[in-house]
Amino acid sequence: MAKVAMLLPNHELMEPAAYAAALYHLDLVLIGIVSKENVRELSRNALQSGADIIIARGSHASLIRNYVQIPVIEIKITSLEIGLLLDQAKKLAQKEWPTIALTGPENMFAYIDLNSYEKNYQIHLLLRQFIEPEEMVPTAKQAIADGADILIGGGAIYQYCLSHSFPCVKTASGRESALEACRIASLISSALDQEKRHAASLKMLLDYTFSGIIHIDEHGRVLNVNRFVENMLMMESSAMEQMPVWRLIPGISQKLLKAVLEKQKTIHSISVSIEHSEFSVRISPILVDGQTAGAIINFYEGLTLEAKDAQQRKQLTKNGYTAHATFDRLIARSAPMREIIQKARYYSNFQQPILIIGEAGTEKQAVGECIHNAGSYRDNPFIRFNCNGYNPEEVDQLLFGKTPDGINPGLIYRGPCTLYLHEINRLSLYSQYQLFRQIQSSPLSPSTEQNRIRLIASSKTDLLPLVENGSFRRDLYYALTIMTLRLPPLRERPEDIIAWVDFYLRDLQAVYGKYIKLTEDARRLLAAYPWPGNILELRSVCSRILINCSGCYADAALVKQQLDFQPGPSRSEEDNSPSKGTFQDQKEAAIRESLARHHGNRTATAEELGISPATLWRWCKKYGIDRKEGKDIKK
Repeated sequence: MAKVAMLLPNHELMEPAAYAAALYHLDLVLIGIVSKENVRELSRNALQSGADIIIARGSHASLIRNYVQIPVIEIKITSLEIGLLLDQAKKLAQKEWPTIALTGPENMFAYIDLNSYEKNYQIHLLLRQFIEPEEMVPTAKQAIADGADILIGGGAIYQYCLSHSFPCVKTASGRESALEACRIASLISSALDQEKRHAASLKMLLDYTFSGIIHIDEHGRVLNVNRFVENMLMMESSAMEQMPVWRLIPGISQKLLKAVLEKQKTIHSISVSIEHSEFSVRISPILVDGQTAGAIINFYEGLTLEAKDAQQRKQLTKNGYTAHATFDRLIARSAPMREIIQKARYYSNFQQPILIIGEAGTEKQAVGECIHNAGSYRDNPFIRFNCNGYNPEEVDQLLFGKTPDGINPGLIYRGPCTLYLHEINRLSLYSQYQLFRQIQSSPLSPSTEQNRIRLIASSKTDLLPLVENGSFRRDLYYALTIMTLRLPPLRERPEDIIAWVDFYLRDLQAVYGKYIKLTEDARRLLAAYPWPGNILELRSVCSRILINCSGCYADAALVKQQLDFQPGPSRSEEDNSPSKGTFQDQKEAAIRESLARHHGNRTATAEELGISPATLWRWCKKYGIDRKEGKDIKK
């Protein structure tokens, strides 16, 4: 039952109010005498007592509403009680057709029919009402100035009239007005009790349902979730309230919601990926009188992806040759990144090589995985190879090596698969030549069906300057740049920063077993930081924030400490391309190796290196390579 507090203007109303409360079986938790001086204190006491409803009169009721958010019911003087006051005032005036001024707050009286009162009581009735308590005495003065013979008013007006020897009747609420106020309180109490029972039943139903449920409004914002969804997203329900559902579940697009909320269509069994798990989702509109009032989103656990080819997926997972990222989960709030994602989706339909360029720490590999999972190679391995992690001999063996018995073939022969070459700009010129040959023939050629390989390469730096200075083959450059994606650094797309912060904090909460919330100052500080290390740096900072936060909230001071810990960019990071000396050494070694393989034949060497004989002659002269280089090596 809802709890009720009564804050009354005087002791005279105490007995009839208590009688009315008992008659309507109200659960009284507080009854007290309120004044202008103690109204705030008594309002706070009512809330602390657990009151769901407050009953008060006149200006006190108006003041109480400034301090509470629960229903405040006004005790209004009824028509019968007004009649009794008018009869008392007429007798006190001792004249025929006296002019009586009825004064009080606008919410003091029930409906007043002036003509009926004047006719029935043979009086002239002036109704003088006010809003603010400070207006009481000025209202009394004005009523007297308007020709009133006697006033009817509350305590302040009554005291004013007594001090000026002017006739006055003090307004009083009796049993009838108390009964009416308690009747209304009883109705509201029943409604609140019913709402509480409904909410408790709904929560029980939601929490013990063996599927996830999100209730959204007509704008797609979250109203309620059950415990299944809290565990699924590793977030408390309060943190999700009023959040657009497409931000919580990237797989549920705004376009999809539009079909449900505007066209009133039910979406059956779409698949979304959440925290590396697959869920089947159903979205149903809520219709009230033919209008959409929101929707219910149901999540059912499933193994949709694994069921396609369980044995193959098991083997790929065991070997680590899987791509986890998908376009639905890749964060892209900024316009430049959305454009990149749109282009990457389109590129996933083609088999030609793709080059992804972006600073260290950007989402190059993630975009590559998304392309793999969106294309026809999705059920095949995704093999990552870091071109900067091995010396040239190891690169050649790992990529292109093949033993006579074929037991340990190089990666280039392990199709069908997607081969992701990280930092392709670090390949030696000889390895570049080998790779170009493979692109032009089996198995990288799109025309070859057997053992086809989808090539995706990435680089921290633009390859064209490397082509111009001779450290990257021009023919390989042309082969790789048919489809090129340039990822902007995180500092150029601030809309994505906080989205990535929220993503990683949610992701890391399961790892560290704790939950924190960033203050608004902390979020602004993170959004303003330039992130020279991009996503890799951001994830590291999120880990440190989560580990070093001792409470539930991470403020700007804590975040600044973690950002101050970040080292400045190293010289090698500021200049993504290798130094001039490195290029020269690499180029000279490549020339000497090629001349040795071709026994000093410069025409064959120039062809292998992808340069003209004249360019080879200039390079040999520059590096002091003798004309007889390689000729002394016999077949």
